[in-house]
Amino acid sequence: MTSLSSGQASPRELLDFVRGHWEIENRLHWIRDSVFREDTCTTRTGNGAHVMATLRNMTISLLRVAGSKSIAPVLDSFSNKSSRIFRFLGL
Repeated sequence: MTSLSSGQASPRELLDFVRGHWEIENRLHWIRDSVFREDTCTTRTGNGAHVMATLRNMTISLLRVAGSKSIAPVLDSFSNKSSRIFRFLGL
């Protein structure tokens, strides 16, 4: 997790590092894996995988900025209803 010695970081600081790591894992990567099924994506050539990851991150960020607490139900409500997406974003 870290190469810091006990003299460079207190137990509290190490705990904060670990919690920070898992916060990222839970708030972003878990959503990308479970909601967007990123691990099953077959886009592997060129920049496709990077572009798709960027689009997923942008979608998650836009939904959070717009006030969404839970990503999956919001995405489900948008299925095949693009007008709802624009209304949700205030456009």
